[in-house]
Amino acid sequence: MSKPENQHEHYAITGIQVGLDPKKPLEPKPLRLEVDDWVLRVDSDPMIRKQVNLFFVAMNDFCNMPITEKLSYWQIAGIHGQPIVPWDEKTESQTAGVGYCFHNSLLFPTWHRPYMLLFEQRVYQLMLKRAEEFSADVRDEWIAAANSWRFPYWDWAEKKSRNIINPDVKIYDVPLIVKDDFVKIEVGGGEGPSLFKDIPNPMATFRTPDGLRMGSPEYGKFGLQAVTSCNEKGYCATHYFNICTATSRHPPAYDVKNPESVKQWGDGVQNNDCVRDALFTHDWYENKKLPEPKYSDTLGEAVYQLFGENHFSSYAAFATTRYTKEKNKPPADYLSLEDIHNNIHDWTGGKTDGHMAHVPVAAFDPIFWLHHCNVDRLLAIWQELNSDVWFSKPEEQLTEESGNWSLPKGATNTPLTPLAPFRGEDGEYYNSDMVRNWYTEGYTYPELQPWNFLDPSGQVDKERYHSSIRERLSALYATNRKIILAKEELKKNPGWQVETRKDIEATYASKPDYIANVRYERYALGGRPFSIHVLLGDKYHAGSVYNFCTPAESTGSDPAGCGNCRQQVQERAEQKGQINITNALLMAADDGVDELVGLDDDRVKDWLRENLQWRILTVCAH
Repeated sequence: MSKPENQHEHYAITGIQVGLDPKKPLEPKPLRLEVDDWVLRVDSDPMIRKQVNLFFVAMNDFCNMPITEKLSYWQIAGIHGQPIVPWDEKTESQTAGVGYCFHNSLLFPTWHRPYMLLFEQRVYQLMLKRAEEFSADVRDEWIAAANSWRFPYWDWAEKKSRNIINPDVKIYDVPLIVKDDFVKIEVGGGEGPSLFKDIPNPMATFRTPDGLRMGSPEYGKFGLQAVTSCNEKGYCATHYFNICTATSRHPPAYDVKNPESVKQWGDGVQNNDCVRDALFTHDWYENKKLPEPKYSDTLGEAVYQLFGENHFSSYAAFATTRYTKEKNKPPADYLSLEDIHNNIHDWTGGKTDGHMAHVPVAAFDPIFWLHHCNVDRLLAIWQELNSDVWFSKPEEQLTEESGNWSLPKGATNTPLTPLAPFRGEDGEYYNSDMVRNWYTEGYTYPELQPWNFLDPSGQVDKERYHSSIRERLSALYATNRKIILAKEELKKNPGWQVETRKDIEATYASKPDYIANVRYERYALGGRPFSIHVLLGDKYHAGSVYNFCTPAESTGSDPAGCGNCRQQVQERAEQKGQINITNALLMAADDGVDELVGLDDDRVKDWLRENLQWRILTVCAH
């Protein structure tokens, strides 16, 4: 790999390595914890109480840094899309109108890994700085808390307990950490006592540090621009991110004729309850002519399917929504990590222009980082279970269909392709091979602790280790289907009993699995994001696929827009997605749909031919 100019002036991304010995690969690594599990331990674990406190203080400092500083929240968030400027390097864009991020690309998972490392490292540095402000008698405790901390992840596919009266009732939900408008923090007072105060919650929303609009002329080249997308019929939609002072989730639709909506849009609004509902109902439209459909539980099921043994034919199939034309394409390959990731962006941002739903500005919402930490976790789990699967051979590689700041359209993605703009201590850009082993980056996840499964010779017992991972995945994500299938089995056999987990799994494994594979044109609506919803008749909503896309005609400050994007419109570039409809079928069977009782395969197929439907929903719910 070539080294950039002025290599010693770059910011080195190393991960948090304090106290770790690279010569001891099986030495325990600090865990990135599920964010709710982390914050709910503040009262029982003094170390975590300090970590959470330092995290809030550091994030507040981070978000309030001047946007002109390279290591500010603003500029690091801006790497993903807007502003369309180079970060930590002197380079020219290879693709007009887009930022550095890879989407619909083989490099989607690995590019976001050093991006998360960069963000985690910056927060850690600010936490450490604040820890050192405490008095000498407690300073070491605060520093130790910072050193053992790793960025938390939001497991959006795990149902959470939110009902105090009945804690066994669990739902999908946003993290607790993003809900409060204000948080109480403790800061060091030098050699004096600590100080306590309330501050705006930096995880609830991102606000510009000086209160200016995100596209203020004072921001110059670092300002955000409105994003306009136009379809082939000339209909255009503009997303006014330039007039915001804060990020939003499910804001009211922007209406220039409605002063209240303009104010809310500009000030930012967090409708987290709408995010919660969308994670289950998938943000479906309101049709007053029909009763609201019943919703099947697809999120956990989709994640569970990612880890089926030999589910994917290649790493590329697992990694990306990129559709490749090939004979006898395995049906399972329509699912992907990126596909599920896209849906979370949709459901978190909402159909009325929340930031998370739009590539150019998604990373400005603090929840983006919790989300992508979980995406990295799912990648790591899949890597562990499929450690021999990669894309080193030419036949396993794909060309770059869209292009971005660092790569032109048509470039071949290999494990050695630079993941710009991220670099290590030696000045070289990271590549996928370099980040393949996450343990060397100073972190791991609760499911991935091989040092707990050593055999007498000191080697990892892979069978026990992988069995523990799969048991955990089953407990987290397969619960809903197990409940429904158990009900069906009890209907047929009232005395049915099973005694072991293997008996249960064997029963479920014998059941057919039904999926709806979706193939769609990435720029069908001129690059305007849209979702494709699958229904079973008018009564059952099976799930959706989201096209997390950048407009082709006008992106950021370049009035010409994305030339390669326009070329993709003409070439009708395609993506893929998958919706598991088994739960919806089971729900219909549970309601007494005669053709589905017992899920006889031939009868199910006949029923689907008559009842399988789809709808397309754009932003602003059109």
